[in-house]
Amino acid sequence: MGLQRSSCISAYSFLMGAIVLSTAQADVSKESLTITDVLENIIITKYFDSDKCIVHIVDEPAQQLSTINNLSHPSIIRISSFDVCDDPSLSDKIVFAIDSCCFSFILRVSKPVCVIKAWGKAQLSYEIDTFQRKSPKMFVTVFPVNDSIGDVDEFLSSPETELSSSIVVAVLGGGDPDWPVTLYTNNFYEPVSSAGRQPAIFLDRWNQEKGFQLGTDLYADKILDLQGKEIKVAVVDSLPYSQLRPFIGQEASMMTEFCLSRNCTIKGINDEWFWGEIFENGTGNGLVGMVFDGRADFGIAGVYLWASVFKHVGFSETYLQSGVTLLVPKPEKVGGWLIPFLPFSPQMWISYLLSVIATGISMHLITKATIKYTRFAEAVEKRGMFLTEVDTTFRALGLSVLQQPSTPLVPHTPIRHLFTSFEILYLVFCTVYAAELASVLTAPIYSKPIDSLEMFAGSGMTWLGEHNGWVYSLLTVETPIIKTIVNNFKLVTFEEMDELAITGKYGLIIEKLAGGNYAERQYLTEKIVSQSHVMAEYLYDSHVTTIMSKASPYFEHFNQLIRRLLENGLLLRWEEEASRLYMSYRLQSALHSARKINTEDEVRPLTFSDCLGMLLLYLAGIFISTAVFIGEVWTNKKKREREARFN
Repeated sequence: MGLQRSSCISAYSFLMGAIVLSTAQADVSKESLTITDVLENIIITKYFDSDKCIVHIVDEPAQQLSTINNLSHPSIIRISSFDVCDDPSLSDKIVFAIDSCCFSFILRVSKPVCVIKAWGKAQLSYEIDTFQRKSPKMFVTVFPVNDSIGDVDEFLSSPETELSSSIVVAVLGGGDPDWPVTLYTNNFYEPVSSAGRQPAIFLDRWNQEKGFQLGTDLYADKILDLQGKEIKVAVVDSLPYSQLRPFIGQEASMMTEFCLSRNCTIKGINDEWFWGEIFENGTGNGLVGMVFDGRADFGIAGVYLWASVFKHVGFSETYLQSGVTLLVPKPEKVGGWLIPFLPFSPQMWISYLLSVIATGISMHLITKATIKYTRFAEAVEKRGMFLTEVDTTFRALGLSVLQQPSTPLVPHTPIRHLFTSFEILYLVFCTVYAAELASVLTAPIYSKPIDSLEMFAGSGMTWLGEHNGWVYSLLTVETPIIKTIVNNFKLVTFEEMDELAITGKYGLIIEKLAGGNYAERQYLTEKIVSQSHVMAEYLYDSHVTTIMSKASPYFEHFNQLIRRLLENGLLLRWEEEASRLYMSYRLQSALHSARKINTEDEVRPLTFSDCLGMLLLYLAGIFISTAVFIGEVWTNKKKREREARFN
């Protein structure tokens, strides 16, 4: 962009460019300019006076700019050009005006169609970001060529004029000499592509002395009565938000209510690309693509406040709030070979292990000290306990499970007193272990459920979606956990989704609406929900919006409707109605039930799997003892063979 952006300003004067015309042209237009100045001031006073500022675009000779300075509005951005049809900087100048919150235009140009094209590029093109978005209001003066208003028809047949319901064209000269100015407005009620469309609709005539002939309101609000105009609505099937055939759902009811109050008809469209994308070459598909390129006036399907999309389309006021979470595999029963380890937590097992190590070290050191410093040295050495590292290790392990020594310890020695204190410690350990083991064997234990983003990211689980729109709200988040989750997202087709969802190994997207209902997806079945758990924490949540073109003329009226619907609670009622009439009650109940961890807490009989862990420990003990015995025999045999060779 060649011009620096600015925030909205209250007053600014912007002069650039100059035009040189022949003397003949200047003489011809001198009288007309006087009439034009008077008419423009009347229009400004009556219809533009409350506007923040006005953009005045001219292609008149530079020496006549002093006449233009007579306009009565206090805040005017003036743009002049030698040739508006061949001025590459015109769009940049209009961008500057739009970013200054100037949405009212007065055009005094020979080719207004070139200006509306430049406005379209400034407001709607992919390459240019204009964050101010409002339908323009225009007043255009045109001099007919050979008593023809062909330029007017060309201007009012431009697709960009469909984004404004407030365009008035004043044709100067021609026709009735008593009424030298004829005023027309754009035919906002029919698409510019429709056959037989009349681009210009007559409004009134004007005379400098007599004023307006009919006294017509030149800028009457056409949105109040759209006269049956066909409104194109892009729809993605996502109940309870919306469904195309039949046209039902919460947001479909909003559109129906809008057209009932504004006298329009709805044409639902869908190109099978879901929410879609907008590409760098200025094309698009799906919901956002159809709104961006003008194929649709509205887009409904539970659209969130996507920052990446906001640059190219407009958002209505938000209504209600929804959240996206995941259906993750249900917590599994923990049992089998793990049962011997379940009574203690990892922290308890660490404490237990450290206690055993402390026991061995303490008993070995106190035994050495007893032999060295007390009168019990001979008796202690004779018993032979806790003297070597190996003996100490095995006796400490035995003590940890309350195993008594094969022979009594020497009475009245420090060893005996320390041993007794360790017996009390391990009595507590074993009692707690036995109680917990009884609980584990009586009622099953389940793995910890995935209920937070941190746990889900840590699990490394892949989550599936049929469109990248599910990650739009996460793309701008820089936290490591969210980045991990985004990296674990996998885009799949509907067929792949159906195949993978049933495996119970992936996270599945579900969306909870403000009324507590869940949006239905094609892969959600009672069987899948029954084997899954709803993650408690949202991946993200957002207020819901309807998308429109960046300069949609429907913004104000549609936002008024949203406010009324929120005030009287109809949006929640329509959500509930759509859920009750068009969605599966059993599936909704299953999803609500899946929010809780439904586990079997009733007492049950023991099974073989409950004893598997103990059996494995037993077999491991037999294997280790057998291996040690064989090792000892082999070592002893080799020792005897070496002794025999030396003897």
